[in-house]
Amino acid sequence: MPIKFKINGKENANIDELFKDISQVSEKLNRRIIMAVQAACLKVVERARNLPSPPATMRYKTITTEDGKTKKVYNPHQPNYIDDSEVLRNSIGFAIYDKGVKVAANFESKPGSELGIAVADETAARFPNSFVAIIVAGANYAAAVESKGYFVLTEPASHLGEELMAYLREIKI
Repeated sequence: MPIKFKINGKENANIDELFKDISQVSEKLNRRIIMAVQAACLKVVERARNLPSPPATMRYKTITTEDGKTKKVYNPHQPNYIDDSEVLRNSIGFAIYDKGVKVAANFESKPGSELGIAVADETAARFPNSFVAIIVAGANYAAAVESKGYFVLTEPASHLGEELMAYLREIKI
């Protein structure tokens, strides 16, 4: 005998209806959470991709030494790295996985993006039963560039928590 009770003012509703409603709300909430995480990740990635890289003309000046020779003296360019090949910048992106299934991603279709995609996929494979968002600079030298004091992802991601919470607060069911 099914259990009967009142749902949304409806008398004698059954438990199957209740769980159907809960399932629909859960799916809707999950989609909105993914959208919030995606929006926050995209902000970080856009900031990281848009860090200025000094143009070649500003990277050095030519001086004449005491012995009459000319030499290039490089100007400091911190906190932003020089990305002549654009591989590092192109390897920046994000991917979101829900229980091992990629549900969202943002990588540019440029040389170097395949590095970011590979790192995101490899990292996500370690969490097959979880919801994970991975923001990555996939070039193998990204950490070395950051360790020299240049901004790659650390600074652009520094406000991720606050931004994500702001997006999550906007979720309405």
